[in-house]
Amino acid sequence: MDYPKSSIHAPLWVIGICGGLFVACGIWLMVHGTKGLHRQWNRSHGQQQLPDKPWLWDYPWQAAGIIDHTFKEVFNSVIAGLVFAAFLAPFNWIALISGSGGLFWQILTGLFDVIIAFGVGSYLLRNLRQYWTFGNGRISFRDFPFLLGETMRLTIERLPEDLSTVKMTLRCIEEAYEIREREGGQKLESIVVYYQIYRDVQTIRGELVNEIGELRSSWNLPENKDLTSTPNERPATFWELEVHGERSGTNYHGHFLLPVYVKP
Repeated sequence: MDYPKSSIHAPLWVIGICGGLFVACGIWLMVHGTKGLHRQWNRSHGQQQLPDKPWLWDYPWQAAGIIDHTFKEVFNSVIAGLVFAAFLAPFNWIALISGSGGLFWQILTGLFDVIIAFGVGSYLLRNLRQYWTFGNGRISFRDFPFLLGETMRLTIERLPEDLSTVKMTLRCIEEAYEIREREGGQKLESIVVYYQIYRDVQTIRGELVNEIGELRSSWNLPENKDLTSTPNERPATFWELEVHGERSGTNYHGHFLLPVYVKP
């Protein structure tokens, strides 16, 4: 169907970007909702069949170990950049190309362009440098799962051999939904906050990393049953190990989720 030119006030590429952005958001919501329903079904089915072994159904654990998906962060950075670029395209056209935007809108749009480009670009470059230098990090489990009150033994793999020190921070994180006032106290908003409810730190000399980039580590886990992992619940409780290695040049950095549960 042809529309008179007087009813179209922007180039077709701008209209296409706006429409594509709405379509992409709709598809993302559908996929996200479908995955949520699938996780809920797995949880309900697992609770009925294996109520005393939640590590078999509340998260897609692999008994051999877990990978720090640095490449996924690179991919997410690229997608975020494309989404922001598509979102800002109509504003840039109005302010900088169409001639209908005044000086104020040109400055404001340019400022947003610079801030988003700097933020997304720096995040992308940081993750790309990590992936290019180290690839995806990995931890192998010597036991599965790790049980509260027992010793957790694991091996950090794919480490560079020239590390001077390796700092490992073990945390138990608890999510919480809180209602807080916005600045000015006019409106209330619901936000997700994270509380560190357990922490242990080990700092090891880099020379203990063997010739194939492996470092073995052992941790004495607390006996508190309230610290058991519930990654599929909302709010969730989960364990993570942060690994930071000092070296000349790019430092190593990795985050790994850990299957820590109460004894059945």
